[in-house]
Amino acid sequence: MESNHEQAKHRESLKPNILDVWGPFKFYGYRRIAAYSQQTDGTKVSEYMTLNLMRELGIKSRMQKRYRKPKTVVTFDQKTNLFTPEQVKALINRIIELTCDLFKGPSL
Repeated sequence: MESNHEQAKHRESLKPNILDVWGPFKFYGYRRIAAYSQQTDGTKVSEYMTLNLMRELGIKSRMQKRYRKPKTVVTFDQKTNLFTPEQVKALINRIIELTCDLFKGPSL
């Protein structure tokens, strides 16, 4: 088991490697940086360790997740309008006539 001092030394020795990978590839996230460093250097660093070291160094990936607008899917036919525009006009005129008759008062 490593002591805290040895762990700190190991962490400090990994920081330059992460910065070397992040320098030309600023769009790489912690997962890609961990995979890239394992492929090139051969030093096995977990993704979580890479993430923590990137946070300590204050570096982030420049790539952002795209927002995908949710799509609504309708599986059945929509109801048509119950009234046509002509029917709506006729109803409004009829309502106006009835209200006028109400407020006219008794005829003499």
